[in-house]
Amino acid sequence: MRLNVPDYRLCWMVHLMVTLKLIVLALDPLGRRNAGRDARGRKNGEKGGRMPLGYERTSIGEIVVVPEQVEIVRQIFELRTKHYTMRAIADELNANNISTACWESKSYASSVKNVLDHKDA
Repeated sequence: MRLNVPDYRLCWMVHLMVTLKLIVLALDPLGRRNAGRDARGRKNGEKGGRMPLGYERTSIGEIVVVPEQVEIVRQIFELRTKHYTMRAIADELNANNISTACWESKSYASSVKNVLDHKDA
């Protein structure tokens, strides 16, 4: 009596397919979510998320400038042109009790970078 021996070529192919799928998921874990945001952005210009410092959304969805925050944004860009690091800019803002985000009580280098990244906003 002969025992059924699995076809190792089939096992190898299944293993390869699973490995490739894991690689795709590792390289693009948010791909589907980002694709949806991009499609929504192409449709109505809005991808979601928080508004950059200096802007807010009205109850009817319009984006308006917040005059009280404009000077903070200018100060951040001015300090950056003087070759301050993002950490140094955050420290300077904290020394003056200025927060770069309404949901935080102090400024961080990452939130300063977020402001600098939105210079075209």
